[in-house]
Amino acid sequence: MTEVAPTAPTLRPLTVADLVDEIFRLYRANAALFFGVSAVVWLPASAIYIVAQVAFVGNSLQNLDLTRASSQQVASTLAVALGALGVALLLGVIAFPFLFGAITAAVSARYLGRPITVDTAFRRAFACYLRVVASYTLLVIALVGAAFGTLLLGGLLAAVIGGPTGVLIAVVTFVLTIAAFIWLGVTWALVAQAIVIEDTGVWRSFGRSRGLVSGSRWRVIGITLLLTLIESVLFTVPSTFVSVLTTPLPAPVGPALSELVSALAQTAYFPVQFGTLTLLYYDLRVRKEGFDLSLAAEQLAPA
Repeated sequence: MTEVAPTAPTLRPLTVADLVDEIFRLYRANAALFFGVSAVVWLPASAIYIVAQVAFVGNSLQNLDLTRASSQQVASTLAVALGALGVALLLGVIAFPFLFGAITAAVSARYLGRPITVDTAFRRAFACYLRVVASYTLLVIALVGAAFGTLLLGGLLAAVIGGPTGVLIAVVTFVLTIAAFIWLGVTWALVAQAIVIEDTGVWRSFGRSRGLVSGSRWRVIGITLLLTLIESVLFTVPSTFVSVLTTPLPAPVGPALSELVSALAQTAYFPVQFGTLTLLYYDLRVRKEGFDLSLAAEQLAPA
């Protein structure tokens, strides 16, 4: 799949509204590319999940009569449901880094006015796949470890002191845990962008993200909240509406249609989510490093 390369942009610092306008402008201009990249990964993964859910979970739940079922039958049905959940998690772990890397590469190239195809985007995703997986694994470990450590320390302290003071310590600990979780998540929000776009190593990507986000954490938090709102409009609302409409349909048709619409909505939304973070990455580089001037000098340099 090939498309005409867009005109190289004149980069400048972007407001939050500018970021949203720009990603939707890019999406409109490159709809086939962006949706195609997302669909190549997410639709097959979703199809496997839907088939597993309908074939195993749907039949098991449909045939289960809680008023007459034995504990062994209930346990068996629960095991099947957990198995389907495991399949979904496994598919997500495998597919998500490919999806992220390919969309980030595609949006980055289009934003800078450079040509790219679906296969080129996936070659880039494949080249940095293991590093993206490693970075997200370390990020999850760091976030969970920090939250667990803070809660454990605060809980022990509250238990030792007891009384109203202990309750106050427990509440403060909970608030601090949430704050630390958000602070670390925002600090390292761009580690994968650094890997895909700059080809950095895993450890360096954490420092790179911290350097870019430093001084702009509230801005990153605001954009993350905005993405959540956009997701609710583009994904949650239509999916819920379709789920209600398909409720009267017999199993497994109704649940399968609902899951299919959800998969299509997710496929359409991922370029918005990852693309906005990619534009945020470039915006922070423009603000902190004069990337716009560097790009302009590169374009003016003789071949």
